[in-house]
Amino acid sequence: IVWIDDQKKFIKKNQIIDAKYHILGPISFGSLNSYEKNYKFQKSILVFDVIPHRRSYTSNHNTFAPVFHENNIIKFLSDIYKLSDECSLYIKPKRLQYLKIFSKKYNYYLKNNTKFNILNPEYSPVDMIKRFDKIICYPFSSTAYIAKEMNKKVCYYDVVGIHEDFGHIINGIPIIRNFSDLQKWSKN
Repeated sequence: IVWIDDQKKFIKKNQIIDAKYHILGPISFGSLNSYEKNYKFQKSILVFDVIPHRRSYTSNHNTFAPVFHENNIIKFLSDIYKLSDECSLYIKPKRLQYLKIFSKKYNYYLKNNTKFNILNPEYSPVDMIKRFDKIICYPFSSTAYIAKEMNKKVCYYDVVGIHEDFGHIINGIPIIRNFSDLQKWSKN
C-alpha cells in the first residue's frame, strides 16, 4: 500500500521481488481525538517535525540516520522559530516527546523556546490541518500530502540539504532549502 504513483515507482525500482501495489492516497492516522474547540488559528503556522531518539538509543538499535539526528531537527525548528515575530507557531508532535528514548537536547530546546505552542499528540493531524492555512513539514512527512489534498499552503523544509537528490518540488509540494526562501514562502 502506497500513497502515490511515485512511491510505487521508487519501491519497484529498488526491490528484488515482483509485488502488487495499491495506491490509496494519504493513509488515515485513525480515529484520534479532535481539537475541543471549533477554532481556526489565524496568522499561525502548523509545524510537523520528527522527534529524534537519544544517541544511545540509535546506536544500540543500529538505526542512526542523519535525517533523524537531533541537531538537524533542532536546526529545522530554530529556523522556523525565527518566523515567530510574524505569526504564531504550533508544533504537532506525532507522539509524546518526553519518553526516555527521545533526545534530551530536543526536549530542552522545545522547553526553552516558548514561542512554540505544543499541541497534544493525541489530536488528529487531519483535524489540526483543517484549522491552519500554512503548514511546514519535515521531509517527507505524510502530513504534507494530507495538507496538499486539503488545498492548504504546505512545504517541506529541508534545512540541512539531506534531500538534495530531489528537485525543488515533489508531488506538487515545494521543498524549501534555506531560511530566506522560507521567509518568502511564509509571507505569501
